[in-house]
Amino acid sequence: MRVRGLRGGFTMIELLTVIAIIAILAAVVFPVFGTLRKNTAKTSCLTNLHSIAQAIKMYKDDYRVYPEALYGYVDRTVDPPVQHTFLYPQYISDRAGFRCPLNPERNADAIASRLIVGLNGVTQTGMGSSDLNYSWLYYAWDSYDGTRVPHNQPTARYLVHYLRRWDTHLLDVGDTNDPASTRQLIFRYPPDTTVITWCTYHRTYLPDGSIEPGSVDMALFLDGRAKAVPANLMVADSQAHLVTPGI
Repeated sequence: MRVRGLRGGFTMIELLTVIAIIAILAAVVFPVFGTLRKNTAKTSCLTNLHSIAQAIKMYKDDYRVYPEALYGYVDRTVDPPVQHTFLYPQYISDRAGFRCPLNPERNADAIASRLIVGLNGVTQTGMGSSDLNYSWLYYAWDSYDGTRVPHNQPTARYLVHYLRRWDTHLLDVGDTNDPASTRQLIFRYPPDTTVITWCTYHRTYLPDGSIEPGSVDMALFLDGRAKAVPANLMVADSQAHLVTPGI
């Protein structure tokens, strides 16, 4: 009786078919994973922002003023430099609460290569406030006191997002004809629509450095609302604090 042998391998057509199926699945699955990663990062970032909103209110209740920074900074006017922290660790115990998951900087050490001089992005003349001090060095991993803008350029400047006072024309606190100017944390009772900070790590850039249409930033308001806001509304450095929750 003759026994037929088993096939020793796959034909070329079968191999090509399998490869084509894998390629199709990869083309479908990879974008889905990318979207899931971004959505998870947004959720985590919004959670951080909500925690900051609660913490900053508790800080205000305790000290009657808003903090100079959210996490803190290094003061290099003294030798050796001194680290100052505000919401950490008394109000937010985990430093991870100050870092967006999309922030590529993970090193939280206070070493020179991880510290950046912050720029406020608006005219310095007439500021008259310690909120803008070039002797302060900010932490690159801290996503909410400021960020590198744009992110895709190694020589990008570091823009400070958390500012108690952003209006360079408001020289006398409380003396203004512009209602928007009252939306500043320098006031004792700023309105709930006041912007606390925003995270830019959710936006994407085109090769020329411009913001890709449809990109968003995560903005935090004093009433505790944190939401996605079109990045093109935040990109004008002197206008970001004018954004309202209703947009």
